This record gives sequence, C-alpha cells and structure tokens, in this order.
Amino acid sequence: MSIAVIKYIALILMTIDHIGKFFPTTPIWLRYVGRVAAPLFFFAASEGIYHTHDRKKYLIGLYKFSILMRLLELIFSLLFGKYMTAPINNDIFASIIHGCLIVYILEENKDDSRKRNLYLLGYVLWQFIVTLICYPIHNSDIAYPFSLFCRTLFTVLGSYIYSAEGAFYLSMMIVLFYLCRNSKKATAAAYIAYCMVYAGMTILRVPYRVDQLIAGMGAGTTVREIVRLPFEIVGFHIMESMAGVPILQLAFRYHYQWMMVFALPMILAYNGKRGEYPKMLFYVYYPAHLFALALLSIVILS
Repeated sequence: MSIAVIKYIALILMTIDHIGKFFPTTPIWLRYVGRVAAPLFFFAASEGIYHTHDRKKYLIGLYKFSILMRLLELIFSLLFGKYMTAPINNDIFASIIHGCLIVYILEENKDDSRKRNLYLLGYVLWQFIVTLICYPIHNSDIAYPFSLFCRTLFTVLGSYIYSAEGAFYLSMMIVLFYLCRNSKKATAAAYIAYCMVYAGMTILRVPYRVDQLIAGMGAGTTVREIVRLPFEIVGFHIMESMAGVPILQLAFRYHYQWMMVFALPMILAYNGKRGEYPKMLFYVYYPAHLFALALLSIVILS
C-alpha cells in the first residue's frame, strides 16, 4: 500500500468523521471511523518530512496553511457562528507541524548530538514561552469574537501546541513513526503501547483523579492550575468526573480516541512507495470539506 493509497483512505475516513461532527444526529460510528484518519495522515507526514528534498519548504508550507486555516475559521465564525452546529476548531496542519519539526531537528542534526540537543532545547523553551503568553488567555472567559482573534494569534506566534488538535501527544505520533521507520515490528509494538497509554489516561480519567487528589490535599486554584497544565499541554484534559458511568460507556461513548489503534494494519501494509496523487490535494481538500460541511449543516439543520 503506497502513501497515495493511505492518504486517499484517510481523506475518506476523515470526511465520514466530520459528517458525524457537523450533523450530530448521525450514528456515533461515524466518529469511530474517523479515529483512524489522523494516524494515517501522521504516518504519511513522517514519511513526507523524511523523504522530501526540502524539509524547510515542507514545514513552511504547513505553517502557511495552518495560518490560512485559522483565518478562514475566524471569518466563517464571524459570519455564521451563531448558526453553526459545531465549531470549526480543527487544524491538523498545526498538529503535523510540531511532529515534523522535531523530526526535522533529529534528522538534520543526526551526526551532531550537541547541536541536535540545543535545537530541541530551543523548541521546548519556545513552546514554554508561548504557553506562558497564550495559556492564561486560552483558558479565560474571553468574550466572543475576541477569543477567535486570540486563536489566530496563537497560530501566528508559532503554532502554540496546546491549541493544536490532540496537543503534544498526538503530534508526537509522527516522531514515533519516524523513530520506528526501519522496523514494522517496532512500529507495531510502539504504536499499540502508545494507544494503550492514551486509552488508560482518558478512560480511567487519570488527569481528573490527580486534580481531585491535589484538591483533597487542600491545594488552591493556582496550584491546581499549575499541576493540570502539563496534562493539558500533552493532550489529556481535566474533564468532569463521570462517576458511576460504566467503563464500556466511557470507552465507546465519551473517550473513543483509542480506536486510532485500528489504523495499524494499513500502516503496516505500507510498501515504501509514494504513489501518485495531486501534490496540493490534502492542503486544499482539508479546509474545503470542513467549511462545506459546516455550511451544509447550517442550511439543513437551521
């Protein structure tokens, strides 16, 4: 299975997922199917950033489309926000940028560990500074539409990872695929473990339990915010307790992102070939289908 086939499958599954998002009365299995799409795109991105002849151009292209996505979201929400059935808060370009940027640092400096570690430290410091600026705004009760302007600003500042889809945890899937690229056995073992950790953290509500433990020790709001910040950046949000909800209901109704594990057979079927597909297909189709579905849902459901 070539990268072209993997991307086409991912496009179809992503479209099905977003139909489920914008038309909330549709069956939940549409969202299940969509859990497979992002890992396929991330796998394709890991191969793309590794094999491309110009990695800087590859990253700049992602950054430009990430900004474009936020600007279109801002304009569309200002025009139609009060009629929308679901927000257009998707920006997979931002998620891909972070994973690909780390792969870029690792690959470009593979023979110079000092330089590699220095760049990785610079990335961490950059995200730390941007987080200090953006996180308080992101989590405050900012009036609409100023909140939309802030989201766009965060992207321009350098793709604030907390506001990317899936935050740090999903972005690092690209790094996982890169590190395991020479062994399908390593890819399978690492990816299954990765999905199991995600399932455990979300279904067992680990961030919420830690938050409640800290609160039970008498910690104030400031301390709890500091403790929850790493969870939020990584991509594990503090959610309501859902006490008494059966674990199967949690796994299949509320926290079903673990179903991304079913992307593995298609990833392992990769034959090392690129295949043929229009270069700009994904870049154009991604925003186009989101806004088309959002507009269609307004017309049909409003």
